[in-house]
Formats: sequence, C-alpha cells, structure tokens
Amino acid sequence: MKSCGFCGNLEEPGRRLAAGAGGIICQDCVQMFQLALNAPSGGPNQLFCHFCRKASDADGCIWVRDRGHLCQECISAIAAHYSTNQKSQNLKTARRYLRAIEDGVSFDDLASFFTPDVVQHEYPNQFVPQGAQRDIQLLREAGERGRRVVTSQRYDVRNALASGDWVALEVTWTAVLAVPVGSIPASGEMRANFGVFLQFRDGRIARQHNYDCFDPF
Repeated sequence: MKSCGFCGNLEEPGRRLAAGAGGIICQDCVQMFQLALNAPSGGPNQLFCHFCRKASDADGCIWVRDRGHLCQECISAIAAHYSTNQKSQNLKTARRYLRAIEDGVSFDDLASFFTPDVVQHEYPNQFVPQGAQRDIQLLREAGERGRRVVTSQRYDVRNALASGDWVALEVTWTAVLAVPVGSIPASGEMRANFGVFLQFRDGRIARQHNYDCFDPF
C-alpha cells in the first residue's frame, strides 16, 4: 500500500496521494505546505529536504510545521501536480454539472455544484435581449421556468479547456419543447450553440458566463 513520503500516512479513503519530485505526498501535507509558503526558512546554509532527502540551500527551503523542510524542487513539483489535478477535477465537475441538467435533477441537487454566492451572467440573446445576472435564487427561478418549456435537453460538449480556476466549454444544446416556440411546435426540437465559462472555487462553481446562440425559430 502506498504511503506519504513526508509524514508516513497510508493512502486510504479520504486521503489522496500525489506524486512529487522524489516520492509521494498526501493531501494533508500538500495543505500544510501551502500554509507554510510564506514562512521564513531560517536554519543553516544547507538543509536536507524531508521529502526527497536531497541537500538544498536553506534559502530555497520552507519549514512545514510538524513535518520538516521542503526544498524548492519539491515545492515546484507538488504545486504543478496540484494545479494540474485541480484543473482535471474542474473539467470533470463541469461535465457532471451538464449531465445533471440533462438528467433533470431537482434544483436542490443542482445547487450542490454552486458556491452559496454564485453569480451567473447570461449575455444578450434572442430570449434575453438585455442579458441577465442571477444569484442562486434567481437561478432556481430560471430553472423552474425552463422545466415548463422543455421536456428534455442534451448538452454535447465539442470542446473543453481548463485554465487557472476557469473552465471553458463549447456546447451544442438540443431540447425537445413542451410548448410551441416561434415556428417550432410542441414536441419539436430547438438547437443552440453555447459558450459556457465556469469559474471554480474549492471545487464548486462560483461564477458562470453564458453566451447562447440559438438556431432560427
């Protein structure tokens, strides 16, 4: 069984391990390292990194309370892994979010994807000519209106990109209508191309920008 090379804890449910420059580190130690980034290093001119066991200049090390010293090489490797892993998780969450909408889950379930202070910006389109800004309550109300208009909907993600704490999605949306809309009868299909931009905070959506372009109807 794998264990953290920094504190020795074993991998188990709720404790993820990540590869560093010289071994494996657990999420608890990653968090400790993040808290210690601005701490003074102090000590002699040369220190041994507790993680990779290599000697390093003291000025390039940080001291992690109850753990030991961490060299700059390991700091950079852990930070890069954490950033890449977070981007991957955000992409997966974005896709799960769209699937949840497709599945018609209740808004209470959908709200688990959002931070309490989430803000959505819907930019001007055929349905909302002036655009709109919504907090979580207004998102709930918009979702309830949408349920009365469509019987089912599908989001086909054509492209997805993560950068920093943002995820950008290029999506083709198809919906079966419950009521007539323009020239499309009830039970007919409406299509649109969406640009959806999601900003994440602690794994949840804090900001959503929608650019919606509907096929003629």
